[in-house]
Amino acid sequence: MKERITAKALELFEQKGFAETSIREIVDALGISKGAFYHYFAAKDEILSHLHMAYIDTLVKEQADTLRDASLSSEEKLRRIIDLLIRNIEPNGANARVFFREMRHLSEDHLAAIIPKRDQFLKQLHEVLDEGVRRGVFRSGMNTELQALAIIGACNWSYQWFRPDGPIPAHAVTASFYDLFVHGLKNG
Repeated sequence: MKERITAKALELFEQKGFAETSIREIVDALGISKGAFYHYFAAKDEILSHLHMAYIDTLVKEQADTLRDASLSSEEKLRRIIDLLIRNIEPNGANARVFFREMRHLSEDHLAAIIPKRDQFLKQLHEVLDEGVRRGVFRSGMNTELQALAIIGACNWSYQWFRPDGPIPAHAVTASFYDLFVHGLKNG
């Protein structure tokens, strides 16, 4: 039942927004009582927190798997992280859109659990860029922290326009973003 409530809430949050979706609408759509809802969740924002945690946990775990692979170059690690951020939208489109659009509705307590994971993801991307600079793969003198923020910002914003069933497949978005971040816009 918890999964059904979560899935229906996600659907409604995506369609109407978190603030515009009531617990009454969630339970009515499922044909359950408010008591059944409160058996699993203390409040509506608890569902939002649950959705956010599931999304960020998946990203952090998959990023860690990439970083643990000592056979990968800094370039390949970067490409895989970009791919992870883009590809994760494909199976989690609704959750990705709710994650980015509705984060502002999380309570301070719920944010306190999510922000360290988000910061960990950023820090580890920053470390991949630093590693590439140390190895001479990426040019020195760039602000790798700022570059990491730019990469995450561009990839995360793709939830606004990327559609798995659209004209540009995920692998093409990854390749284009990777090329942009590694080779830039300069010709030659």
